[in-house]
Amino acid sequence: MGDEHSSVRIVQSGVGNISENDVKTASASPTRVNVIGFNVGVERTAEERARQCGVTIETFDIIYKLTERIEEILRETRPKREVEEIVGRARILKQFSSQKNTRVIGGSVSEGYIVRNASVRIQRRKTTIGIGKLKNLQSHKQNVERVDAGSEFGAQVESVFEIAQGDILECFTTSTV
Repeated sequence: MGDEHSSVRIVQSGVGNISENDVKTASASPTRVNVIGFNVGVERTAEERARQCGVTIETFDIIYKLTERIEEILRETRPKREVEEIVGRARILKQFSSQKNTRVIGGSVSEGYIVRNASVRIQRRKTTIGIGKLKNLQSHKQNVERVDAGSEFGAQVESVFEIAQGDILECFTTSTV
């Protein structure tokens, strides 16, 4: 059971009730360890030792519940990763001003949509030259949260990279999975 990001490793197996020795073995592990039993009891000394050592003991009498719990533990221990989704692209029609790390630009959304406070990849001649952030977004002289394909906009972009007419802004969002 497991995948390329997390797995189950059986450190010890045996028959009979969960004992203090089982808990000692678990507490010696440098990684998170759960003591899991199927159709067994837990000795009182094992419960006390587990409480002292911070070891989790779980017992099950239905096999599919045990399997579900192991899958849940795997999900909890799986490392989180950032996933990026491109939500839109816009062509820069003009840069109006540039001060320090702020660029005021005008453009037209060619695909999808762009959204305020999203990250943007600045591309020139199909090569990424930098990353920025859409700090302010206007359409028809109104502050907006989002501009869809086919619409023009004005934006304030926070970026150390120069933005020029003809550049493409690729708007993307990131989420943790």
